[in-house]
Amino acid sequence: MRRALIPASLLLIATFAVACGAATPTAAPTAAPTVMPTTAPVAQAATPAVRASASASASASASASVAAAPPSFVDGTIQSLTADKVTLADGQSFAVTARTGYVKQAVAQPSDLVPGVYVGIKGKRQNDGTLLANVIDIFGQKGAGNQFPLLGGDLMTNATIDSADGTKLAVSFTGGGANVTLAPGVQIYRDQTGAATDVMAGSMVTIVVSNGAAGAIRVH
Repeated sequence: MRRALIPASLLLIATFAVACGAATPTAAPTAAPTVMPTTAPVAQAATPAVRASASASASASASASVAAAPPSFVDGTIQSLTADKVTLADGQSFAVTARTGYVKQAVAQPSDLVPGVYVGIKGKRQNDGTLLANVIDIFGQKGAGNQFPLLGGDLMTNATIDSADGTKLAVSFTGGGANVTLAPGVQIYRDQTGAATDVMAGSMVTIVVSNGAAGAIRVH
């Protein structure tokens, strides 16, 4: 038998169909949805401004505590005075700073305590509310006055004398006043501006001490 001949053109068409179109189209894979990791919120650190504010508040509280320390009056005899320290004969010493003041004190009498005079009264409050004065300084200048505690339980009263009757005084200052009785042996001085050169070995003094430093050295 004779084989039927297939035209070459039909062979070419069949080959092209298998290569280009006969295959079943494949669906493109679908990507799984991506889940973004959730980050837990992180507590924000205090900003520098907040830290600075807290530090300033703590410093202010500390400063307030230091400033609130009441002063004390220390009597004694001068052993030596240097640029940065005053030493008494009993061994006590206190810092001398640029703010240390010097006062010369002349002895005064109760008769010098007259109305209108501005004074500093160191005394102790009595049960009846009056003050028993043991030291009174007559100042050369007037002020508004004030009252504050001293170490040892005494009060310091800076005030103007309103009336004087023997051993009794009535004084007033801004926001208050007091009735004062002069204690037996009360020390009364008239203050004058002094200098470091007035403080010599052997001088009798009263040193107003605040936070370990001599606020004022009063030479009697």
